[in-house]
Amino acid sequence: MNGADVVKQLSDLKTKRTPLESHIRECYQYTNPIRGMMFGTGSTTLSADTVQSQAAAATAKLFDSTGDDAASTVASALVSNLTPANSRWFGYKSEKSNDELNKWLDAACTKVHAEIHASNYDAPGYEGMYDTAIAGQCALYIEDGKDGATYHFELWPLAQCWVATTTRDGLVDTIFYEFTLTAQQAVKEYGEKNVSEKITKIAEKKPHTLFRFVQAIFPRVKDDKGKQPRVKDKVLPFQSMHVELDTKKVCRNSGYHEFPVVYPRWLKLPGSVYAQGPTSRALPDIKTLNEAKRLTFASADMAISGMWGAVDDGVINPKTVRIGARKIVMMSSKDSFFPITPGGNFDLSMIIAEDLKKSIRRIMMADLLETNTEGPAKTATEWHYRVNLIRQLLGPMFGRIQNEYLQPMVWRCLWIAYRKGLLGELPQGAQGDNLQLQFQGPLARAQKLEEVAAMDRFEQSLMAQAKGQRDAGEPPTVLDNYDLDESARHRADLLGVPAKLIVNIKDVQARRKLREDQAAKAQQAQAMSAMMQQGGQGAVPGAEMGMAA
Repeated sequence: MNGADVVKQLSDLKTKRTPLESHIRECYQYTNPIRGMMFGTGSTTLSADTVQSQAAAATAKLFDSTGDDAASTVASALVSNLTPANSRWFGYKSEKSNDELNKWLDAACTKVHAEIHASNYDAPGYEGMYDTAIAGQCALYIEDGKDGATYHFELWPLAQCWVATTTRDGLVDTIFYEFTLTAQQAVKEYGEKNVSEKITKIAEKKPHTLFRFVQAIFPRVKDDKGKQPRVKDKVLPFQSMHVELDTKKVCRNSGYHEFPVVYPRWLKLPGSVYAQGPTSRALPDIKTLNEAKRLTFASADMAISGMWGAVDDGVINPKTVRIGARKIVMMSSKDSFFPITPGGNFDLSMIIAEDLKKSIRRIMMADLLETNTEGPAKTATEWHYRVNLIRQLLGPMFGRIQNEYLQPMVWRCLWIAYRKGLLGELPQGAQGDNLQLQFQGPLARAQKLEEVAAMDRFEQSLMAQAKGQRDAGEPPTVLDNYDLDESARHRADLLGVPAKLIVNIKDVQARRKLREDQAAKAQQAQAMSAMMQQGGQGAVPGAEMGMAA
């Protein structure tokens, strides 16, 4: 593939997304206009002044911020429930229950989690979820960090990204990212030999002139016989090409070990690689509320300032009369000037606005996700019910986010850290073992608490039955139906207890064997001591009888 092929594919992808751009732009228009200003323009070189002026004009038409507030609440909930910085939210587990490998994976995941949040992830992570709440998708680019950082995260503007898939499962594995660089930046980034002669010349005279580039990342074609980037004699599975759009010159041809962009989608559109977010469902109510607020403010102007009528009696001149504080209006009679009551109903408009606000927050689930601190403190039962409700409603919706956002991000970060030597060598016996990714965020833990509660209820019932058997003088045979050791290990796994704190099953068996041996020896010593005491007590009377004889 050459530069012309990349530009041709970019044009095709732009054509396919064009019908969706007006709706995405409208979603941003009623929430955060400046973030969606580039959609539908067909350009990535709009000046900052142009974008600001267009955004200001769009913002001036907004009369309510309920949609933006709900999107912010959803974004905050996504981040706090999926990728909290204060606790580890993911882990890997060996499918073969390799305890040594599990401990290595636990330490590795702890290290990766610390490095993710020690980097710049938290800011672009929230912004990406904010875009997901509005547009239903985002593009988060992950690369090796610089200046001592392990990772570098960059949120690519959605309006400048076009995606595709080469697999039947529909996961995004192809992305074209269009961006601009000044002539000076292009020469510094790619080198004079790798940019066009036009850029080289302009960089000397007008270094701040903007030029358009595109970075295309896609799975490498197996039968590609051209020059392929290699790392330790291995062809990288994902190819990356930087192309200058005007001249179609390839400025850089490289590759990646893993697809470097995570592209989560909220609700995938049928027959399309793109998606829509919760704002799309609430958009009719958002638009209606905005119009209702506009009419309310127009009526409020009349209600506050007042409407006045006057009799055309030749005394009052409507062109010169001014109404206000400490002003005198000349009139022939007080009946010649009178207030007019507007015919609008403010109570009805307020009721409609409140209903629309509740509807918007309910559709976007912001009312459920937002912590309500008003009113009396909730009991443990109320909080348990609330957590269960959140789990039931959000669990299915977060499934796609976990599959398309968390899983590829964790996999990418894990291997970057491993290639940098931060995780050490894999333990022996790890080859050929399948790894299971487990999410341990607040929502994942809430989903597992139901299973823990079921185990608690069953164990309490089981112990009550065992006690009844003991009280009746019978052995507690009912306990034979339950593996308490496996229950303890499974409970620790569900609660997210670090693997390094769980004793290896072989060590547990060895400790029990040692304890049994020690108990047996103690019992044997006690028996021998008792026998010796009995023997000594029997010898004394015999001796006395012998002496008496």
